Amino acid sequence: MRILFAAAFILAAWRWSDWKNWKDYYSTYLFLTALSFISDFLMYNHSLWFYCPSPNFPNHTAVALFYAFTIYPATVLLYLSCYPVGSYSRQALYIALWVCIYSLMEAASLVVGIGSYDNDWTLWWSVLVNVILFAVIRVHFSNPLLAWLLGALFSIFILVVFDFRITDFK
Repeated sequence: MRILFAAAFILAAWRWSDWKNWKDYYSTYLFLTALSFISDFLMYNHSLWFYCPSPNFPNHTAVALFYAFTIYPATVLLYLSCYPVGSYSRQALYIALWVCIYSLMEAASLVVGIGSYDNDWTLWWSVLVNVILFAVIRVHFSNPLLAWLLGALFSIFILVVFDFRITDFK
């Protein structure tokens, strides 16, 4: 299923993305990948979600790396190159579309047993993260420092709400 997700994202990006200007989106891809790796590092001993092993992916780290080099670049390229300009209502609907895509992908992963939650995390928390994530990806494209600040503030919020302690860190 993970390979199918990646193939779908890559094919969609290949078909509908602005490949001529891929360099414009590159720093935002690195931002998304950094957020993913930072959250994996912070949650090493206090997981909120994790990728379950499967025949092609022996552990969480293998899946995280696979997503970082397949789904994330395709997502950023497709999401930003097709982002609507002008109408705030169209932008909100566009973000909602991506939140639905990512949330449904996660729900499917839970149903087939390749994803799992821990420490009171739920799909609804993931939906909230997706809302913040897709808004902040767009912010990063135009104002990277603000995006890093918003990412840090939301991370602190998650660490407080889910009772992370300094002893939980690796």
